[in-house]
Amino acid sequence: MDHQLTVAIDEPEKIRKRLLGQDPIGIVPEYLSLHRAENMFDGHVEDVMHLNHFGNAQKEICKLASWKELPCLRPAWVL
Repeated sequence: MDHQLTVAIDEPEKIRKRLLGQDPIGIVPEYLSLHRAENMFDGHVEDVMHLNHFGNAQKEICKLASWKELPCLRPAWVL
């Protein structure tokens, strides 16, 4: 039996980028919740994850990532 069904794929470019590992993903510290964590990023990210979600690939991910510099924290008494 040959059944021909039409399938519509929403946002095929987004799916292609995810499969090729080209989609922007935000990495947040493990102590932060992933709920609404995408708001922490200036640009658009497709998803947010903790670094430990990458398992054995963590070192490779760190090489490929672009990291946001944290502001220097100084005690209030230092001018």
